[in-house]
Amino acid sequence: MTGQNIPELFKSIYDSTSKKVLGYIVAKCSNTADIEDLFQDVYCELYLTLDKKGAKFIKNGEAFVMNIAKQKLYKYYQNKKPSSILVYRSDDDDTDALELLPDDVVVEDKVIDDIVISELRGEIAKKPLVTQKIFYLYYSLDMTIPQIAKLLKLGESYVKNKLYRTIKELRQIFSGKDENAQ
Repeated sequence: MTGQNIPELFKSIYDSTSKKVLGYIVAKCSNTADIEDLFQDVYCELYLTLDKKGAKFIKNGEAFVMNIAKQKLYKYYQNKKPSSILVYRSDDDDTDALELLPDDVVVEDKVIDDIVISELRGEIAKKPLVTQKIFYLYYSLDMTIPQIAKLLKLGESYVKNKLYRTIKELRQIFSGKDENAQ
């Protein structure tokens, strides 16, 4: 095959495997912050392989991509140190970032929004991994409750319960209300 068919083949393999690969990564990943990077790495590896070795090298696209996903997860967690702590990256030099903000954005509001989002992430990170995954899939990937339930092999009522109870807890934390206070 010529190089012109590589993008078409990549798109075909991506379209037929992306949901399965994402489901596998979400199910096996122990930190929701790593999901997007691992997912992207899988498909970068696929494209590089197609570009380097050609389309004929891959006999079964799904099997090949799932094998890449397994390898990426294995290497990623093999290199992780048990004492490593998740730190959200922030740019050291934000002076140019202020120039990029639209005129109608109030800087103070943007800073407050960023702080609240950071605190929300921190609270969600304290929750069990299954709850973190549900939040990630629901809010980051805009998946529906039935889709999440199917992907994680959980009951829809369980997913809904985890999602709504955690939202209620977060509202109580951030509104300053204590459920026991009357």
